[in-house]
Amino acid sequence: MSVLLVLLLAILSRVLPVALHQQPWNFTLLDGSLLFLGSRLASDSPRRAAWKAAGILGVLVVTDYGITTFGYHLPFHYSGVYLSMWLWYAAVLIGSLGLFRKVTALRVAAGIVAGPTSFFLMSNFAVWAAGMYAHTTAGLAQCYAMGLPFYRNDLVSTGLTAVALFGLPAVAARSKSASQQKSGLLRIPLGASFWSQRLQNLRICTVANPRASDVVFLLTFFPKKYSLPRRRRELS
Repeated sequence: MSVLLVLLLAILSRVLPVALHQQPWNFTLLDGSLLFLGSRLASDSPRRAAWKAAGILGVLVVTDYGITTFGYHLPFHYSGVYLSMWLWYAAVLIGSLGLFRKVTALRVAAGIVAGPTSFFLMSNFAVWAAGMYAHTTAGLAQCYAMGLPFYRNDLVSTGLTAVALFGLPAVAARSKSASQQKSGLLRIPLGASFWSQRLQNLRICTVANPRASDVVFLLTFFPKKYSLPRRRRELS
């Protein structure tokens, strides 16, 4: 799936509820999308990945500003809460880049748990440090307790998003591979040993059997067009 499309869906999942005067309660596509976007950066060069990550972060920062200013009609004050969120965005992208160099079910599950959990711990601590709760152990505990419903929704939405973004392409690829195996067509390698053996068979069959030489000729020079079923793959 396109990086731009996934980023757009993540932004819309945050903007639309606010535009419709609804509260998403942290049930958005953002966390799962960040995991997927980070995994896509792993296939790019370091320079290209850095530029893409900077672009993604820039779009998310502008989105935060827009939601605060135009969605909630609040003055945008730069604070540690916003800074911690932006640093978290960057951390998830960078962490996913390393985690998903090889995509496995276990690594996706680890990302699903680690993303929302780290955001829960970081964001609530930032809110407590900003003075919204008493600067005591009881105040910190209350802050985390009030954040539990948001954490639950974040965990569920991240799981659903990550399973869709990572799982559906894997299922599609596996189905395609299974259908190719069912067809029974042989993919003939084109290495040096293959050409040597085929040309030798061609010389032998030209003398011994003209009809067989035609088959070998087609397989030699047009291997993709004239693939043979597995039952007939041994010609020599």
